[in-house]
Amino acid sequence: MTAKEFLGLMKDIQTDIETLQDQLRTIQESLTSVTPVYGEKIGCSGSHNVHSRSDRMGDAVDTECELKEALKKQIAIQSYIISAINEVPDIQYRAVLHWRYVQQLPWNSVAEKVHMTEDGIYKKHRKALAELEKTKKFKNWAVQGSCGQFLELDIIDKT
Repeated sequence: MTAKEFLGLMKDIQTDIETLQDQLRTIQESLTSVTPVYGEKIGCSGSHNVHSRSDRMGDAVDTECELKEALKKQIAIQSYIISAINEVPDIQYRAVLHWRYVQQLPWNSVAEKVHMTEDGIYKKHRKALAELEKTKKFKNWAVQGSCGQFLELDIIDKT
């Protein structure tokens, strides 16, 4: 994996986080709202209707728990990428990487922030990527090879 691909995960992760947050909101709203069900006959015990609602609520709670775990993992990966950027020794390189990948600013805005032309910022960006590839966190990520291994090994011990 290249440094650019590593940093490109930020956009995918942000999209995933927003999607998970939307799903969580939807589930939480469904758990707090009561909707009458028309057309169902309720017997003396009412058990059929109660079971189906109870099952739906259980499924919603399970889904909510799964989504919260997925969200935690996405945020952990995002935090790891930011900490890798912070290992880059040059402050301007860190700034370029942060504004481009964490803040997701367009190139012209990044160039304005560091008072450079767009051509100049592209050159600085290439150098910043090279510096990122030298960091311990990037090397650890690249060696692990998959997010699953990474989550089990690196986030837990916070290296």
